Amino acid sequence: MTNSNLTSSKQSVLKISKWIFSIFFLFAFIKSMINGNFIASILFLLVGLLLLPPISEQVKQKFAFWQSKNVRYIGYSVLFVVAILFDKSDLPETTNTNPVVEIEKQETEIIAPKSVGMKGIVPADIYPNFEDKGFKIVKEISTDGSFFHCDKEEEGIKYNVKIYCEKNVNDITTIRVTAYRSQANLNTVDDMKPFLKYGASIPYDGANIEKVKSFIDENYNNDKANVIISGVKFTIFCPTELTRMIEIENE
Repeated sequence: MTNSNLTSSKQSVLKISKWIFSIFFLFAFIKSMINGNFIASILFLLVGLLLLPPISEQVKQKFAFWQSKNVRYIGYSVLFVVAILFDKSDLPETTNTNPVVEIEKQETEIIAPKSVGMKGIVPADIYPNFEDKGFKIVKEISTDGSFFHCDKEEEGIKYNVKIYCEKNVNDITTIRVTAYRSQANLNTVDDMKPFLKYGASIPYDGANIEKVKSFIDENYNNDKANVIISGVKFTIFCPTELTRMIEIENE
């Protein structure tokens, strides 16, 4: 192989290498942009463009100093290092917490998970009261979440109380108290109010039953009105004259 052919072969390999590295830096630019690292992305883009043979040749023609290989390699290296320093996307966040304490905390949470239910009340404090009033009680107990349904129909109104426990069967997540006028000719919208007041009078820690009843009186026709009492949120829904619902949940 002649010297000219050898030189031509080396130049071809070098050109291909520049294209490959240029594409690599352009991908790094896209990744940094997605991760929100603006400065790093601009630097990666600059290196990628400067490595592209067509652009590299144009820069050499306009700037004499860029014709030096040493200058170009130093320039690439500096831009690359600075880009890496600004690119924090793959570095874990550091904190001042003690890792041993954090591990012990996590183990404690696994062994004894915190209660997520309403404080001071369990389903057994609620549904027996409705059972005494002739409601049909249906229990659906599951590790995926438990339901306690209380149903009754009287004088053209269907009454329902649904107690939902997302995790532990005794940790109440939500309570829904619903009244529906299935035979509107036998009743009025106000006939549902006493049931809502009774159903929303749950004795959790910090409960204020009189405040709940006043809230219902004042917002009986105010759809999606809500009040928070001792960390528990009460929301009233009144989409039509046929339905009223109170949803009770942790704030």
